[in-house]
Amino acid sequence: MEQFKLDNLIYLDVEFIALKYEEITGNAPSSQLTRTEGMKAGLGIPVLSAGVHTQETRSYQLSSLGMLKRIWMDLEKYSSFEKNIHATIEKPQIFWVQGHITVSIWGNPKDKDEKYSYFQMLDKDNTDFSLVTKGEYTSSGYDSLLEISPAIQNNINIPVNALVKILYHSTVGKSFVSTPFLIFEKKK
Repeated sequence: MEQFKLDNLIYLDVEFIALKYEEITGNAPSSQLTRTEGMKAGLGIPVLSAGVHTQETRSYQLSSLGMLKRIWMDLEKYSSFEKNIHATIEKPQIFWVQGHITVSIWGNPKDKDEKYSYFQMLDKDNTDFSLVTKGEYTSSGYDSLLEISPAIQNNINIPVNALVKILYHSTVGKSFVSTPFLIFEKKK
């Protein structure tokens, strides 16, 4: 697997990288639990205090990019996806996938106005991966690709290496529904 460069970074799941860094290195962050109340929680009566939740805030001495560089060799140890071997996914699994990323649109056949844009990845065998992404993990500029006109989206075909967790295979969409942890542009 080729080494990534910041200029080629498309997607970085900072939560996964931070937890993996902690698992591999044993370096735990300083952690703080905070109890916050939503707008509906002002009554202060426990039974009526809806909207109360606890949030954990972690602080590391190292940036997510620094963590990624330190654990890169461990991430490279994940297997590459092979269609003939992994045709059926019985439980979620993490794989490296090499392919091309594009933007696809799913439309509800019963409601023409209901449409969703999402990132799709096709590997060398044209195996389809529907990517479930978070906008805040997507590099600047790439997040906007989901919102531009379909006329402009039709030529997006970016070669990538991606570390993804395949959640399941959708028989309706004929796609492996996956959440990406890391996507970066691949040299041609």
